[in-house]
Amino acid sequence: MHKHKNIILLLTVLFSSQSFAGNQLSQLCKTDFYKNNVKVSGLNVSTRTIVGFGINVKIDGEWGVMKMKESRRRSRDIAYDIAKLAYLTNATVNACIGNGYLTGIELIEK
Repeated sequence: MHKHKNIILLLTVLFSSQSFAGNQLSQLCKTDFYKNNVKVSGLNVSTRTIVGFGINVKIDGEWGVMKMKESRRRSRDIAYDIAKLAYLTNATVNACIGNGYLTGIELIEK
C-alpha cells in the first residue's frame, strides 16, 4: 500500500507541474523587438560571438545571437532547429530579436 501511495504522489507532482498554459511569442517579447511574419535569411554557429559560443540567426536583415549555455542548451538547440527549419524551407516566422540578441522564435502557419 505504501508503494502505491508513493507512485500516486509522484504522478500528482509530475502532472501538476506540467499543467500550465503556454504563451504566444508576441506576449513574451518586448514590443519593439517583436518581428511578425519574417524570414530567416542566414545562420551560423561560432565560438566568437558577443557572448562566446553561440548561434547567430539573421532575421529581417538583423543578426541576433543566442548564447549556448550548458544549463539552457536543450532549449537553445530547439530554437536553432526551428531557425534552421525555417531557413531551409523558407517558412515564415515570428521572432523576438533586438540589440544583437535573438530571444525567441516561432514557426507560424501561412
